[in-house]
Amino acid sequence: PRVLGRQQPTAFLSGPTFAAELMEAYPSGAIMASLDPAVADACASIFHCPALRVYTSTDVVGVEVGGALKNVYAIAAGIVEGLGLGVNPTAFLVTRACAEMNLLAV
Repeated sequence: PRVLGRQQPTAFLSGPTFAAELMEAYPSGAIMASLDPAVADACASIFHCPALRVYTSTDVVGVEVGGALKNVYAIAAGIVEGLGLGVNPTAFLVTRACAEMNLLAV
């Protein structure tokens, strides 16, 4: 917004969503973050549909950091799967990932 030289409402969409699955109406969820709750609600309503639930938040930095960390953990889960290590290590990885993100959030 600063580069525009004026106040501009902004919102940030984050979530583990894949376009191909959204187009096939597979259920998914995402989060819309904005410092202004009304902007977050308005933007979320644009994307909300029967297959996509969009939650809102005013914690923009938290959503951005969480989205970045989610990608790192997703890559790690893909590595575990690619190595054929089974479901247990993936479940453990997801459990630890959630714990680590919670530590950062608190």
